[in-house]
This record gives sequence, C-alpha cells and structure tokens, in this order.
Amino acid sequence: MKLIHLGDLHFSKFYKGNLPIEIREKITRDIWENFLSVISYVEKSKIDLMLLAGDLFEREYFSLSQMNKFLFELEKIKIPVFIVCGNHDFLDGNSIYKKVKLPENVHLFGDEFSYVDLENLKTRVFGISYNSEYFKEILPEPQIKEDYNNILLIHASIEDGNFLKLEEDYAKKFDYVAMGHVHKRGKVFANAYYCGSLEPMSFKETGDHGFIEVDLDSQEIHFVNSQVKHFQILDIEIDDEKNPEEVLGQISKNINDKDLYRIRLRGRYRESTYLLSYLENNLRAFYFEIENYLLPSYSIEDLLQKNDNTLLGKYINSFNREDALEMDGLRLGIKYLMEASHEN
Repeated sequence: MKLIHLGDLHFSKFYKGNLPIEIREKITRDIWENFLSVISYVEKSKIDLMLLAGDLFEREYFSLSQMNKFLFELEKIKIPVFIVCGNHDFLDGNSIYKKVKLPENVHLFGDEFSYVDLENLKTRVFGISYNSEYFKEILPEPQIKEDYNNILLIHASIEDGNFLKLEEDYAKKFDYVAMGHVHKRGKVFANAYYCGSLEPMSFKETGDHGFIEVDLDSQEIHFVNSQVKHFQILDIEIDDEKNPEEVLGQISKNINDKDLYRIRLRGRYRESTYLLSYLENNLRAFYFEIENYLLPSYSIEDLLQKNDNTLLGKYINSFNREDALEMDGLRLGIKYLMEASHEN
C-alpha cells in the first residue's frame, strides 16, 4: 500500500517583513500551484491514501471559496484523505470546516483521539486535531489492530511546550507516524517523519520542500521535491581586484529568475557603498536582498601608525590583536566608524 504525507501548506499565509506586496502575492499563488501539482501526482500514480498533517491554512485569511476549491481538488483524487488540524487551522466552533460539507472520501479528525478502519486496505488510521492555538493532550493507549497497517497522523512536537508532544516509545506502536508542525522535513524516530512544509516560508527554510511517499509493503520512504520556489542564501567572496561589473557577473551566474535570494557579501573591498548601490540598481532577480559583511581593505598597522594619538588609535589599542576573534570585531568596528565619518 502506498500513501503520501504532506502538511503545513499554510494557504493564505500573511507574509510579514520587508517583502513587497507583489512578491508576497506570488508566493501565495505558488503554494496553490504546488498543491495542484501534488493532486496531479496522485492522479497519475498508484497512491492509495493521502495524509494531511495540519496547518493547511491560516484561519484569519482563508476564505470559504478557497476552502471549496481545496475540497474540490481532494474529491477529484477519489482515494481516502485524512486531515488533522494544527495550531494555525485549529478546529473549534468558528472553524471554516463547520461551514462546508466534506467530500465522502475526506475524513477530518476531531479533537478527541480516534481511528478509522479501511478494510479494503487493511489499514487503521489514528488522529487528533487541535481545538485551540495551544494544545497539549495526553495521548491514550492506541487500539492497535493486528494484521493491519496502523498509522498515526499527528501535528506535534517532540519537545515540551505548548503543542501536542509525541514520545518515541508511543511512536513505536505504529507502522508509520505522519507528522506536521516542523517545516523542515526529516526522520524523527525510526518510523516517524516530518513531511516539512510544502513550500518554504522564509530564509530560515532553505533546502528542498515537498511531500513524502511511503510504500508500507516494501517499507520504502521517498521524499518528493515539488516546491515552486526556493529561498536561497548566497555567500559571495570578493576583493579589491574585482570592479562592480565583475562582482555583478559573479552573482548573476548563481541566481535565476524565480527564487528569492539573500546575498551576503564577504571579503575586503575599497568602496562598498558604491558597490552596494550599483548592485541594487543592476542585479536582476525575482527577489533579492543584500547583506554587507565587507571589511575595508586597509592595514590595521598603517591605520594605527597614522592615528596613534587619536581616539581611533586608542580604540584599536583596546583590542588584543593576537586574538582572531577580537580582530574580527575590531575590523567590523573600524568599518562602521569609517562609514559614519564618510556620512558626516
């Protein structure tokens, strides 16, 4: 039997921070594009079961028309679909789930631990939904069914906190545990996996995203990359030998027109202010931001010799120049002091 496990879609997520509104709107559309590609994948593959591990949407912003669109796509695939709610889409009296009729192939777990048997697949699926933003429950002893695949669908953490906690000994009772909540995919315990978010949500979520395909007969676990975009962090090392045009070319070779980039400039450069302005005006990408870690290209010893009796000289002498860490701090401090003097 094959299943797919996904979660943390965060439909209608409101992106805070400095992203321009047109970028935020495109990211929102990318989540739908990704989800529709998963639906297409299921329709073309021999998948028996779909598990949705919570935080599928943002309660404040997800509309009734969007919910109907979501359920329409789930109904199309005609296989059993199981859903639990997490801390972003928790199930209470005001939930949008209360305003729609679920398709016959879709089962939404309530806020009490329960299970559903699929006799034709010889599978028992257990699950529980959050009923508030913070949800801590003691999971009961599961009624494991012999000769069946016993699956746990859960939105949980493995650490103490405000969310449902999953213990390793509890997870061992099941053949597979489909987890949501953490946006980075990976193995949690021997038989428990985070699927990660379908799309990355910020520069904290670099790397591949998508869903998990599980073959319970062969016990094979396969991560499927489906993301539309990446958040990428580029460390670009430069020096005085390169002019702004060459730095621009060095960066341009490493970017495309669909991903989001945080470009970190490192090394030593004579005039970083002009370089930053040049890059901001000439670099072409879907979205980019630049972090300047460049240090001035001068000798500390020459600077000290010229400023031995000044405030700058005393500042330099306050550092231990035999200590690499203190030297890094000194160079950074001098960079800011000199930039401030230029501004004034």
